[in-house]
Amino acid sequence: MPIFEECRPGDNRPRTAIESLRAWVQGDFSMIACRTAAFAAHAAARDAAQAGALAAVAAARAAGQAAAVAHMSDHSAHSAMYAAKAVGLDGSGEPTRNAERLWQWENLESTLRPIGFPKGL
Repeated sequence: MPIFEECRPGDNRPRTAIESLRAWVQGDFSMIACRTAAFAAHAAARDAAQAGALAAVAAARAAGQAAAVAHMSDHSAHSAMYAAKAVGLDGSGEPTRNAERLWQWENLESTLRPIGFPKGL
């Protein structure tokens, strides 16, 4: 979220998508409401694209994808790839795309790695 929010201050749509995802996991939000928040995050990505903020686009897409497909684990890898893309495009000197993917691998429960990394690391 920091990558998106730095480029698009005041636009909370991607953060709201992540919050809705967390609420869905807790059973406090319906998947329909979660997907509505996801669509808003993707709209935020389109708005960021118009401003030429490619790292922000990828960050918003990561949030939107995560919220949209939480009920379909085999689609979860796409969100992680968008997150890594955002890091790679950010260019702030922080971790590279590959370093982000390695961090994701190391921080994902080993039993979930085949889902998050269907082709391996």
